[in-house]
Amino acid sequence: NVLRPLNARGLFTINSQPAVNGVSSTNHIVGWGPAGGYVYQKEYLEFFCSSADAHVVCDTFDKYPSLTYMARDAHGRLVRTNWRHGEERGACAGSSADGGGVTTVTWGIFPNREILQPSMESFATWTPEAFDLWTAPFTASSLEIPPVIESIRASWLLVNVVDNEFTVQPPLERAVADLCGKIAPLVSLPAATTS
Repeated sequence: NVLRPLNARGLFTINSQPAVNGVSSTNHIVGWGPAGGYVYQKEYLEFFCSSADAHVVCDTFDKYPSLTYMARDAHGRLVRTNWRHGEERGACAGSSADGGGVTTVTWGIFPNREILQPSMESFATWTPEAFDLWTAPFTASSLEIPPVIESIRASWLLVNVVDNEFTVQPPLERAVADLCGKIAPLVSLPAATTS
């Protein structure tokens, strides 16, 4: 639901996960781990954003208290966040010096086991690698990197947003709809078809 409209607006998604609240560990789509358990996930999105759209994106996410986001440049520097650590909130409030805290986005509860966490996300750690994906096809082939790709690396941001509310319809979906009303599509989207 949320990926197509974001991509159509030049907010190029790279990673995402839906919210899951107590689904059987044997579920064929989101299940994992041994049988008899239950899995949980916070919804999150990760996307590249032009610096021109960054304020609209962050200001929109600021309106939704359950959302936590970080926007970083190609060098991994924190540009903007609403990350909270305790009661702190602001440009660089987080669990590390630059607001790059770690959050659990997936966990499971299984009989006779401790809670398992296969996904601990430190988005700050992988930001430079994510930006390198833009140039990888060119550097692997010893081709000159096109100016548009160099421009993206120089001025765009990688934004990640985690919805910490996974027990009801995620506010992240409402925030994306709100955001898409503020940024015009680059191309028109054909109507979704059902089969």
